[in-house]
Amino acid sequence: MSIKTLLTIHFVLGLLCGLGAQIPNQAKALDEERNDRLRAIALEEREANRPAAFQSGDLAYLATVSRAVDPDRYREVRGTPYVLEAFGPATLFDLTLNEYQLDSVNLNGFTNQFEFSIEGHLRELNPNNFLRVEVALADGSKATYAFGINPTFPKMYAEIVYKGENIVTTLVNEITNEEKVVQDVGRTLTLRRFNAKTHTYAVVDGEFISLSNSPKKLAAELGNPAELSKFIKAEKLNPAKRADFLRILQRADELLDE
Repeated sequence: MSIKTLLTIHFVLGLLCGLGAQIPNQAKALDEERNDRLRAIALEEREANRPAAFQSGDLAYLATVSRAVDPDRYREVRGTPYVLEAFGPATLFDLTLNEYQLDSVNLNGFTNQFEFSIEGHLRELNPNNFLRVEVALADGSKATYAFGINPTFPKMYAEIVYKGENIVTTLVNEITNEEKVVQDVGRTLTLRRFNAKTHTYAVVDGEFISLSNSPKKLAAELGNPAELSKFIKAEKLNPAKRADFLRILQRADELLDE
């Protein structure tokens, strides 16, 4: 066999290997495009077949400032994008503080939009239309979320954790969709998982700062580090626990008045 023939065979084999590597990627892209089209068609059908409840009253307005979403769109992603453990009652406040009561609401931390469900139809709300949302929690308390009040995350809802005379504390729930590529028995798999992070900030005596979970650092950040550290140690408080964190904030607020 001549050198020219060997080179030709080598070239052809290399070309075929290259095509073999491209075919799975092309098939995957075509499959994703097909699924996107099917989801778009399904959403159009959902919009066209909205429950009769959306035809009048407050729901008629809510239908105009929201859009249908596919409840199965995260089927291949592990974990949850939702901030609250379950959908529950909430009150929405629009730009002129009109109130809208809904029975099944949750905050999607990935899209940073509140979603509500009525008669099996899931919809997401435009945050620009509802700057404040109050969610009723299972323990009888409520969580208040405000849009655009945190300068570090100006396009996200922030929970108002504490509001005192000298301290206002907010918490931002950031949920990302992380991808990890792994090899499994000769094939490449892409694993997707929701990853939740919380960011805590406060306005302390007029200054906007980030807060940490370390008792020592937190005491310094909130002012009066000696007195506050003594209080945290004496009461055996853990800033990572919501109830303890609120007690620390309240005491720090009081110390700023002394």
